[in-house]
Amino acid sequence: MNALIATRFSDAKQIGGTSTATQLQTCDGYCKTNDFKVIAYHKVEAESAKSSNVARIAELLAFCRKYQGKANVLVVYKVDRFARDVSQHYYLKTELIKMGISLRSATEPIDDTPQGELMETILAGFAQFDNSVKRERVKLAMWARVTQGLWPWNAPIGYKSNKISGVKLTPHIFDDTCSEAIKEIFMRYSSGIVSLRELATDFGKRRVKNYKGRVIKFPKTSIQQILNNKYYIGLLTDIDGNAIKGLHIPLIEASLFQKCQEVQLKLSNHATRKRFYENPDFPLRRFVICSGCGKPFTACWAKSGRYPYYYCVNKDCPMFSKMVKKADLENGFMEYLKNVKPTQDFITRFESRFIKRYSEREQEIKGDYMRQADDIVELQKQLEWVVTNGRKGVLPENVVKDQVKELDGKITIAKMQLTETHAEELDIAALLAYAGTFIRTLEISWFDAPPLTKLRLQRAIFPEGVVYQYPSFSNSKISPVFELINSLGSENYTNVSPDGFEPSTFSLRGNCSTAELWAQNWAYFTTSEDHLA
Repeated sequence: MNALIATRFSDAKQIGGTSTATQLQTCDGYCKTNDFKVIAYHKVEAESAKSSNVARIAELLAFCRKYQGKANVLVVYKVDRFARDVSQHYYLKTELIKMGISLRSATEPIDDTPQGELMETILAGFAQFDNSVKRERVKLAMWARVTQGLWPWNAPIGYKSNKISGVKLTPHIFDDTCSEAIKEIFMRYSSGIVSLRELATDFGKRRVKNYKGRVIKFPKTSIQQILNNKYYIGLLTDIDGNAIKGLHIPLIEASLFQKCQEVQLKLSNHATRKRFYENPDFPLRRFVICSGCGKPFTACWAKSGRYPYYYCVNKDCPMFSKMVKKADLENGFMEYLKNVKPTQDFITRFESRFIKRYSEREQEIKGDYMRQADDIVELQKQLEWVVTNGRKGVLPENVVKDQVKELDGKITIAKMQLTETHAEELDIAALLAYAGTFIRTLEISWFDAPPLTKLRLQRAIFPEGVVYQYPSFSNSKISPVFELINSLGSENYTNVSPDGFEPSTFSLRGNCSTAELWAQNWAYFTTSEDHLA
C-alpha cells in the first residue's frame, strides 16, 4: 500500500517535543512497520489549528488529490495534527474516502474497524475539547493583560506596536503616518458641522497610509467606530465592559472625545437623523436677527447652486423672502465689527489694569478645578450608594451592575478632565498681548477663521446675536468681555471694591467672576487650534 504523510506544528516551542522532525520520524517508522510505501510528504510549519483555518484544509485536500488513485492511506502523527474540530475532522475524512484514501494515526489505534472508528471519534472529540480549553485560557490571559493597562490585540488606527527585544507586550505608540488624521477626524466632527458621510468621503479621497504603507479605508462605519473608541483618550475596556486606564499615551483629550459623543446624540424636532445647525457656508445663519419680526435669518443656495443668500422665513414679516446676498451681509458684519471693537488706547489701559486685578484674584480664578473635584466626589458617593444597596439586596443585581459600570466610566472621564483643567496654567501677560493683537484685527480674524471658530467668536462678542435692518447692523447687548474692556480701558475708570468690580457671571464652566470669564473666553478663542489652523 502507498502512503502519504502529513505533519503540522503550530509553534516553534514544539521543537524537541512534537516538532516536524519528531512527527516525520514516528510516521516513517509506522509506515515501515505496516509495510506502507511512502510516496509523498505534506509539511505545514508554525500554523495554528483554529477552527476557521479554511486555507490549511484546502491545501491538505489539494495535496491528497494529486495522488488520488496512487495513495491508499494518509498517515498523521496524531488525530489532533489532522484537525482539532470534530466537524472538520469528518469533513476531511469524507473527502479522503471519496479519493479512496483512509486515515491512519502513527501513535493511536484507529482504522476502519468498528472499534477503530469509535476510538477515532473519541480522539477527535478530545482534540476539539483540548483546543477549546487552550483557546479559552489564552483568551483569559489576554483579558488579564487588559487589566494591567496593555492591549494584546491589534492597535487601532493611529497607533502601532512597539516591539522591544525580550519584552512580550508593550504599550502601543503613535503611528506618525496617520495619527494626525485621526486627531483631525475628532476635531472636525466635534464642530457639529461635518457629517460622518462627509468625513468618510474626504478621508477616503486622501488615501491616508499607515506605517506599513497600506492605504487605510475610511467607510462611514469605521469613522463612527473611531469616534466611539475610548482607546484614543487612554482608556481600555475590560471583559465586563469596565473602563481601565491604559499605559499608552492618549491621542486626544477626554473633553474632545466627550464633545464628539454629545454631537452624535444631538437630535432636534424629533428628527430621525442627526441635524446640523451650523452650516459652514453660512456662519451668520441663526445669528443675525431680522429687524422686522425679531426672528433669526436662515440661508440657502439658489437652485442653480451658484448664488448664496440670507433671508427671513417668517411669512408675517415685511422682510419675508427678501434675499440678502451672502457677500453683502458678511461684509456688512465685518464693518460692524470694526466699529464696535475697542480702540488701541482702551486696549492698552485695559491690559495694565487687568494684570493687576488678575494677580489679586488668581487663586479665586482656579475655582473651576475645585468644582470639578466636587463633581467627582458626588459621583463616588453615588457609586458607594449603589454598591451598598446592592449588597443589601435593595437593588437588583443587573441594575447594580449597569449602574456601577456607568458611574465608573463617568468617574474615569471626570478625573481625566480634572487633570486637563489642573494642567492649564495661563501666562496672563502673554495671553493679553496676543489677545490685544487679535482684537485690533478683529474683523480680519473673523473672516480668516474656520467655520467653528467664527461661530464661537461672534457669539462671544454678541451673545444674543445682531439685528439687521437693511443695509446696517445694530445691537443693544454686547458681551461682558467687551464691556469689561471698555470699562477698565476708559480714562475716567476708578477702582471699586472687588465685589462690585467683578459680579458673578454665568459661563460655560459655571458661575465665575467677569475676569475669569474674560480669561476663559480669550484663552479659548485666541489659542484655539481651530483658529490657529
